[in-house]
Amino acid sequence: MEYSILQRPAFDVVGVPLRTSRERQKEEIPSHWQRFLVNDRASAIPDRLDDSLLGVYTEYEAPPSSMEYSLTVGCRVSAESAAEEGMVRIRVPESSYAVFALEGPFPEALVDAWEWVRNSDLPRIWTADFEDYRFRAGLAADPNVVLNVAVRGPADIEPEVGAMEQGEG
Repeated sequence: MEYSILQRPAFDVVGVPLRTSRERQKEEIPSHWQRFLVNDRASAIPDRLDDSLLGVYTEYEAPPSSMEYSLTVGCRVSAESAAEEGMVRIRVPESSYAVFALEGPFPEALVDAWEWVRNSDLPRIWTADFEDYRFRAGLAADPNVVLNVAVRGPADIEPEVGAMEQGEG
């Protein structure tokens, strides 16, 4: 699967939280998104910076096979924005991300990408991963989706012990 590594700045999100796990995600995540969309929760978020919707995954717990994590469905907001009742404000940290511009039918392309990530050797750092949804006019059922998975960047990789440059003497 093709992806690029990009450094993304930190940003703030206000949205509706859900605590779930790998065992419960197939039932809970679609209904969580459905409630957010049907109840038009995005319109209750002040100081939105754009029209995209985000699914932000944070607070991962080990072990990875049955891990629990939090999903916040919401919108990118200004630094001054406050969370309304029933919502939370989270900060997505600056990081290097493996970025997947997904192609194909939704949600199958997204499910396939996450499956590939889970089975890959990406150097994940488990801080915050996010899906960025851009909806085209009249095509709400088929959004453009970009998956961002936090990974170790060049600055995070420790040099090998004992590796030294040898100069000419």
